[in-house]
Amino acid sequence: MTGSTLSGNKVHSLEFILLADALDKKCDTIFTCGGIQSNHCRSTAVAARQLAKLLKLSFDLFFFMQTMDIGCKGNLFLNKLVGSQIIVVPQLQYKSGLKQMMEKMCEKLLKEQGSSAYLIEVGGPSYMGMFGY
Repeated sequence: MTGSTLSGNKVHSLEFILLADALDKKCDTIFTCGGIQSNHCRSTAVAARQLAKLLKLSFDLFFFMQTMDIGCKGNLFLNKLVGSQIIVVPQLQYKSGLKQMMEKMCEKLLKEQGSSAYLIEVGGPSYMGMFGY
């Protein structure tokens, strides 16, 4: 019922809980992370784009992914297709300091552009997101 681009078990927490929370907090930017072919990242990108189009809002989407040259296919292609901005990070940083780096980028966006960012951790686990399951 969610369509082929939003398949998977994370859709409810993303679409109905996390993105609703982002809207309530008046966020205009979504940060999340995952592997280069992450289903979570693809689902987040598509859900945020659909929501932005429906409500005539602008969401910027940033994805942090480990380094891997696979060309532009699969979920990576779909992420780019919906307008996601992709930031590739080294694998060591991906495992150790990714959350801190994402938090710093959220602060920088607020300070420099007045953008309010909503951070969704790797895979989307959160207190709010658990209600979607």
